[in-house]
Amino acid sequence: MEKKRGVGGVRTCVTCLAAAFVAVVLVGFAPARAYADGTSATVTPDTSVADIQAAFNGNDTIVFKKGDYSDVSITVTGKKVVVPEGVVKFTYTKPQNAFVLSDGSSLTIGDGTPGKSIEIEGASNGVYSNNSSVAFVLAPYTEFWVRDSVMNADATTGNGISMNGKGEYSVTAQKGSTLKLTDNKAGIYNFGSNSDAGAGYGSITVLLTQCKLVDLSGVKGKGGGSGFHQGDGYSVNADIEINGCDEVRMNGNQTDAVCFNDGTDVSKLKILNCPHVEMKDNGRWGTNGGYVTIEDSKVDISKNGEDSWSSTGSNLFCAELTAKNSEINADDAGANCGIWVDES
Repeated sequence: MEKKRGVGGVRTCVTCLAAAFVAVVLVGFAPARAYADGTSATVTPDTSVADIQAAFNGNDTIVFKKGDYSDVSITVTGKKVVVPEGVVKFTYTKPQNAFVLSDGSSLTIGDGTPGKSIEIEGASNGVYSNNSSVAFVLAPYTEFWVRDSVMNADATTGNGISMNGKGEYSVTAQKGSTLKLTDNKAGIYNFGSNSDAGAGYGSITVLLTQCKLVDLSGVKGKGGGSGFHQGDGYSVNADIEINGCDEVRMNGNQTDAVCFNDGTDVSKLKILNCPHVEMKDNGRWGTNGGYVTIEDSKVDISKNGEDSWSSTGSNLFCAELTAKNSEINADDAGANCGIWVDES
């Protein structure tokens, strides 16, 4: 937390100067103080992680001064708003989850003012939750970028956003925002349960509306390396809507652009009013399953399924396809079909 430093008037008195010197010394060696309950707190790159956590525990809004922060790992309870002042960057000497969302919590990044961003590099996950019902919101005109997350033996690590197990999850990005989850194991990852297939063990809703840019590209987790990867372990329902976004990229992923695994009751992908969507050059599939709707949009979903060991990868595979007033390029399917609709 920022330490307030008062500025006194100009004095020539020796006694006053000595008193001022003592005051400065006392301030410099004052112990870190806990945050009282309040509305807002401000932290700086010099604030300890413990004090940043205290700021979250005691306030609704936490303002991050611009600069570089090291090894920040915060548990979020209740409804919290993080406001970066300018460009804020988190880096890690060892992988940790940057933000851990507790059950019933919500985390909003930004306050709708342009020019504010958070970049997270080298974490375990940018945002993480398990067996919880939580919400992540990217405010208008704000940038959130998670890259180069580190994966260990646990599939729920190494992702941009990782929401897993039993719960109702939501990810929302609003007008003019930039959501970049690139060069991770997966962009948005959702692990269900290893049993009870088809039981609706969890659900995730992704709503991206009028974003400036959505980029879920370059992810590299073999078998789980999709821009959006849902349902490893089965039993997760997913509903994704991308509506009115200027540019969407899900390219060059090791697995799919969007992966809907088995064991779900309903998985939906809607692309609406989007002039430039790319879902190409992925190792296996462009889309893998689900009910797909494309309206008033231009989608390049070509050159997928080029991984040499993938015998089934196609460009656009789904249980049901609805396309209206749109242009879809599904050329150059590497292993199988350009468009394959099969509800069996």
